[in-house]
Amino acid sequence: MKRSIYKLTVDELRKVFFANSKLRSDVLDDFENNEMCWISEYLDCFRKSLSDWSIGFSGYDKNFICVRDDESFLEGLLKAQRDYGFLEDKYTPIIVETLQQLRYAGEYNGEISNEEYERIALEVETNIKTLEDAVIEEFDSLTEKPSDERLLEYFIEFYIDSRMEGNFYILDDSFVLYESREISYQ
Repeated sequence: MKRSIYKLTVDELRKVFFANSKLRSDVLDDFENNEMCWISEYLDCFRKSLSDWSIGFSGYDKNFICVRDDESFLEGLLKAQRDYGFLEDKYTPIIVETLQQLRYAGEYNGEISNEEYERIALEVETNIKTLEDAVIEEFDSLTEKPSDERLLEYFIEFYIDSRMEGNFYILDDSFVLYESREISYQ
């Protein structure tokens, strides 16, 4: 008996998902592309402050960033925090404080002692490194290979309604997915 994918129970959708390797591959590709769109949004906040970067799903855990402009990086991270909640909240005070220290040291460079300037510079450098590591950790978590359960959830909650246009159905308890297409040659 022909049954539409849109009429299946969650348990039946689970069986469809695991019975169709091509479907799982398509869902994985779509999941990764969707995540990369979000990553691009986050990265746009501070991309101009970087001299180099590599973020992506190929070669998991090979993400990196190289900060070229500390002040621009901090401003961009603050925007990413404000707009998206990009990093954990505990990093927001570090970003704000480091940005203030950087601006203070730049503004009063000739008026503060060398020791004070060196202390500030070391603290800024340490905080920038901490923030770079937090950014990479966040990108690593966003680009790690998703579990089958995560992909199943994505398939059920998003992919079916948003990506499966057409007439998808199963015929029996093998849960093989079929698609019929109406084609007009007029």
